[in-house]
Amino acid sequence: MESARLRGGPTFSRVFDEGCSEVGRFMVLNYLKRETGGLRAGFAAGKKLGGAVQRNRLRRRLREVLRSLPSGCISADVVLVARRQTGSVSFSKLREEALLLFERSGLLGRSGEGFSR
Repeated sequence: MESARLRGGPTFSRVFDEGCSEVGRFMVLNYLKRETGGLRAGFAAGKKLGGAVQRNRLRRRLREVLRSLPSGCISADVVLVARRQTGSVSFSKLREEALLLFERSGLLGRSGEGFSR
C-alpha cells in the first residue's frame, strides 16, 4: 500500500493533540480522521530506543509493515510510534498487530479488506 508521507513538526503534533490512539504491544497507532485526501502516514521512534541506526531501522520496519497491508482505508493522518519490542519481533507479528490496531481504530473500509490511497 502506498501512502503520502506525513512530515514531522506541526502535523505530528496535530495528530497527537487532536487525534486518538490505539496501543499495541509493539507499536502505538495515533490517528486523526479527515474528510478527504486518503491516508497520510508518519513514523516515530524515541531516543530511548537506541541510537540513530536503531531508530531508523525501527522506522523502516514500521514503514514496510504499513506498505505490506492490503488497500481500502478511509482518509486519515496516521503516526505509528515504535515501542521497545518492535525491533525484536517477527515481521508477521508486526503486520498482524498493525492490522488489528487499524481495525480497532475504525480506519478500515466497510469491506474490511484493508487500506486505500
